Order: sequence, then C-alpha cells, then structure tokens
Amino acid sequence: MNEVPKRGRISSIVASALIGSALIVVGIALLRVELTIRTKGQVRSEDETRIYAPMDGLIAHHRAELGQSVARGDVLLELDDQALVLRVIELEREAAELDAALAAQTVKLRELDLQPASLDMLAADGRVERLSRIRAIQEQIEKSYASGQDQQIISELEVRRQEIEKLRSELELAQAELLSDLRAAGLPELERERIAIERQRLEALRGLVRREIDLMRAQQDALKLRAPIDGQVVALAVRYPGMAVARGTELLKLAPTSGAHVVKALVPERNIDLLKIGTPALMESHVFESMLEGAVRGTVERVAPEAQADGYEIDIRVEHTPHPLVLGSSLDVRLNLGHRSLAEVVFRSARDLRRDAGKNR
Repeated sequence: MNEVPKRGRISSIVASALIGSALIVVGIALLRVELTIRTKGQVRSEDETRIYAPMDGLIAHHRAELGQSVARGDVLLELDDQALVLRVIELEREAAELDAALAAQTVKLRELDLQPASLDMLAADGRVERLSRIRAIQEQIEKSYASGQDQQIISELEVRRQEIEKLRSELELAQAELLSDLRAAGLPELERERIAIERQRLEALRGLVRREIDLMRAQQDALKLRAPIDGQVVALAVRYPGMAVARGTELLKLAPTSGAHVVKALVPERNIDLLKIGTPALMESHVFESMLEGAVRGTVERVAPEAQADGYEIDIRVEHTPHPLVLGSSLDVRLNLGHRSLAEVVFRSARDLRRDAGKNR
C-alpha cells in the first residue's frame, strides 16, 4: 500500500523537473539580452585634405609636426630646388645677352635716323657730276697728249700715265654711279627693315626666355608646400630633412579646424556580420578625464569590405557631442547591436569558440 504513494511522489518530482526544465528552455529561448560591441576609436575629420609631392626630389626643409595647428598659406614642407635655381641663373644670363643685343640694334636704328646712309652714298650724286667733268677734261688732255706724241713733244711714258689716270677716274665714276643707284633704290630703308626684323627676332627670343624664367620660378614656388586650409596636421609621412620622395607620394594630411567629425574604429571579424549601416554608437572621451562629461553619439556610416590584420575598419559619423572633440584623440566606443535571444547569444558564442579553437590548431 505504501508503494503507490511513493511512486506518485516520484512521478510528481519528475514531472516538476520536466516542467521546470521546459520553463528554463522556454525562458532561455524567449529571454532577450542587449548585445554590444566594445572597441576603441579615433577622432578624425570627415573632410581631410591630402598634400602630395609635386615631383621627385628631396625634402629640403621640414616645418610641420604631427598635431600642429596651421593657418592657410603656411609653408609646411619644402623640396630641394637647386636644379631649378641653376636653370634660372642660366636663363637670366641669356635674357641679359638678348637685352644687350636689342640695345645694340636700337643704337643702330638711331644712327640710321641721324645718318640715313654712309657719307659716300649721300655724296654720290655730286661725285658723279664732278667725276664726269674730270673725265671730260681728261679726254681733252688725252687728245692733246696724243697730238703731242705725234709731234714728238710728249713721251710715250707720259701718255701711258695719262691713260692710267683716266682709268682710275673711270673706276671712281663707276663706283659713284653704283652708290647713286643704290641710294635711288632705297638701300637705307632696306637697312632699317633689316634692323626692325632683327629686333623682332630678339624680342621674341627674350619673351620666350622670360616666360621660361616665370615657369621655373612657379615650379620653385610649387616646391614650397603650403597649407590650403586652416586646420591641424593629422598625418605626416615625412620623417626628416633630406628624405627622398617620389612624385605623387602622400606627404601629410590636414583636417579643417571647423567641420564634421568621424570616428574610425576596428571591429573583430567574428562580430562583423551583426554590424549594419546605421548601427547606433555611444562614445566616451578621456582627453581631459573628468572635465568632459556626457556621451558622444553617432551612427555607423561605413563598414570596410575587406578585413585588416586587426579586424574591419568602420566609420562612425558623430551626430552629437556635449564637448569639442580633439582630432586624433581616442574614444571608448560601444556599438549597440540591439536585443538578441539568449539562445542566439549562447549559440554564437559556442560557434566562435569552435572557430577560434580551429584556427589555433
């Protein structure tokens, strides 16, 4: 008779245990917990300005430091410009020689204005007239000499001398006639045109040299890398003066003094599938410790498509901050992934443990 109540109590205990277990399973299945990812982030500017090397060269002067505040127009870096300096000196010498040649042509032109032609050319017409009269007189003398020779009054030698003087007079007359013809043809104007053409050539060459000098100096100025904005140096690839850089190499980054901020953080690979664009984030700064109060709020706006060595990079847009953020400072980041069932959390944890164990084997 006592066995029946005993069996009933055992059945009741088993049933209670089963019901309790079922309730625990149901509770685990229905219980939802808040899932978060905690990581570290760094404050960056949303609009960063990058400065690149304009050409291959060496860093001559290094004036920028990481974290330094700069004003627009400040010289941050200077590349070596020795080759350009030597070329400018060479071009300046060429320009000076061209200036001297132009000055000489100007003097020639002024001389031509004061004296349109040579004195021989100016007096050519008068000489032709005088030499013509001399020639006529010599012809008469020649006839007299011929008559005197026939009468044996004048010797053969004197006749030959007279012939030589006649030939000399004829040559001078021919030269005078040539100069007269050249003057009549406008030779001084031709000389003026020649000088004008030479001046145009020299002026064109001087203009080309001056333009090249301007280009060289513009290149020299381009080697002085200036800050295009008011901001702060947030990245610097130059380590020391004399460092060799290649054209197009990023040398530094500037963040504007005023503008939107973004926080960059790394998320472990095992949690990346839970992270979505728009995931809310709460962040806390420790720049001035207790002086800064209140949480910085934002949302995830970008998830890198490929993982880095330490995880996936994400960008968090800052939507509210109770205090000014310091560029480059570190933040504690808490990403709120929402509520998940306890079963899902346990399952994911077990899966991650198995995967990590497999990687360590």
